[in-house]
Amino acid sequence: MSTVPKIESSAERKKLQEEVSTERQLLLDAFDNYVYNNLPTHLLRISDMTLVTRGEIWDMFQPKMKAVTDTDIEKALRSYEATRNPSNSRSFWGRVSRIFNPPEVREEFMVKWREGTIRRYLKYAIFSHRWDIGEPLFYELSSKRHGQKPTPVGLGYQKLVKFCEKAKKYGCEYVWSDTCCINKESSSELDEAIRSMYRWYQRAEVCIAYLAQSSSLEDFGREPWFTRGWTLQELLAPKRMRFYGKDWKPLCTSDDEDDEEDEGDEESPQSANDKDNHSILDAIGNVTGISRGDVQDFFPSCIGVPERMRWASKRKTTRIEDVAYSLMGIFDVSMPIAYGEGDRAFYRLLEVIAQESGKADFFAWAGEPSPWSLAFPSSPASYGKIDPEVTFTYHAFSGDSLYAITRRGLEIKVLTVPMELAHHSSDRSITFSRSIASTNLRTLPNWFRDRLEPNEFDKLAIVNFQQSGTDEGRLSAGEVYFGLLLGGPVDGAYMRLPTDRVLTFSPREDFQGQPERVCLAHAFMYLL
Repeated sequence: MSTVPKIESSAERKKLQEEVSTERQLLLDAFDNYVYNNLPTHLLRISDMTLVTRGEIWDMFQPKMKAVTDTDIEKALRSYEATRNPSNSRSFWGRVSRIFNPPEVREEFMVKWREGTIRRYLKYAIFSHRWDIGEPLFYELSSKRHGQKPTPVGLGYQKLVKFCEKAKKYGCEYVWSDTCCINKESSSELDEAIRSMYRWYQRAEVCIAYLAQSSSLEDFGREPWFTRGWTLQELLAPKRMRFYGKDWKPLCTSDDEDDEEDEGDEESPQSANDKDNHSILDAIGNVTGISRGDVQDFFPSCIGVPERMRWASKRKTTRIEDVAYSLMGIFDVSMPIAYGEGDRAFYRLLEVIAQESGKADFFAWAGEPSPWSLAFPSSPASYGKIDPEVTFTYHAFSGDSLYAITRRGLEIKVLTVPMELAHHSSDRSITFSRSIASTNLRTLPNWFRDRLEPNEFDKLAIVNFQQSGTDEGRLSAGEVYFGLLLGGPVDGAYMRLPTDRVLTFSPREDFQGQPERVCLAHAFMYLL
């Protein structure tokens, strides 16, 4: 049975034309925003190996945006309307469709269409690698544009050229590499690059990772790429990755599109994504401890601070400050860049995370505290000082989500358990009331333990206690909690006493008490 095509009235046609005109302007606005707020400050054009600015990109691609036809826009609008208004709109399912497709859903649909249209014309590949001798620098390629210097030579430039060759296979005419696409003589550009780098990797068409020391997945355990600080976000941020090893051979054993005998095949790379390859995901997981889900679809936030810090704890950076700066994208935070501040950068990062996190596990660290605050750890490795088999108890409402940083310290609500210090031969143990399982002072650093006296312990503070409907906190028998040893108070503030390992506890019976707000002091107050 043939269907009779719907005849539009003049009013409907006029309305559609108005919508097309509006949508065209929205597309142009989205293009402006994409170029000036989402693209890197410079991209390298593959065709002539020339650096181009955002303004130059805009000049080249804006005519293509204007050339999008009314028919293309109408097709997108009708495509949405077809899902919202089925042909049998008076039927039960037609009514359901209208209910579950409110007008705001249309805007979401069209936003995705605009993004897809822009990215279809303007896409770039991004490079992940380890710096080596002879890397091409910004001034070399920017000078080439003005004809002042010859093309760079050397192994670094050859590596860049190979990267560009691979990028072209993925339909990219532009690329970005940290070696040559950042003007490091401009402090403002360097600042923007460091703050925005996670998003640049995330929005790239493909991230091409060059693992120069690997010939197969079995080499990942010895691959320096997995030991560098910046490559953590370069692994997590991209939606699509391709891994290449020595001689630029693909490390994905299931895909041989780059074989020399098949150079003319440009189709297979278009859909290839090593983040869908289980063999590579397993190899990455074995080396990094990062789950498949996080590698494939990582969500940057201040949730899961200990786990993310553990990922970073075995990685190194050339500049001390980059330990912190390379993690800003992972935690989706931003702070000013100030090379020369040294370890203070990590302290500032923790300050920002503490203001955003609101999770009890932020305090699940041990070891040496920060020189700038006893309430904060000194490095990402501090979050690795917990037995791997321990699983903390977390409920919908665990601990205090409203802890806050003040000039004196970090204020947090904890459930405190009284305790006393008892001497046993050459060791000292802590005895807790209310049948809380005991621990001992061997978790304390020797230099610290030898200076303690019984009256210098005041509280065991449980951080991830359960909140009840009342104002009381609760610990359930058999479940695992972690806590802090507090000394003091002095002038109303407590000192968090350092331990070699995160202190974990499992109550033998239920315990209930009134949470107490305490201030964890920034500075040593009396052990001087």
